[in-house]
Amino acid sequence: MVYNIRMQRYQIYLDPYHVATIDEYGAIARLNRSEVLRFLIERGATQATKLLAHLVPPKKSASLDSLIGLVDLGTTKKSNVALRDNTFYLSKPMSL
Repeated sequence: MVYNIRMQRYQIYLDPYHVATIDEYGAIARLNRSEVLRFLIERGATQATKLLAHLVPPKKSASLDSLIGLVDLGTTKKSNVALRDNTFYLSKPMSL
């Protein structure tokens, strides 16, 4: 699977103690500071996403449910609007 991801650069301010801890971990894991920070941020974002999925209540209705019953045709006659529209569009020559 190939992902087309373009990373962005961000500037953050960190406590020197935390930077030293990240550097120590990087030395043990043989990773540079950027790789360690990227891993930690991605891990935190993944956990936050899972947490938010449980905290945010699901929508009670779908977005189009409010449209139900809005149109009253007032007739029992069947309509085939889709076929009529397709015929209209398909009958015209396509120009590029």
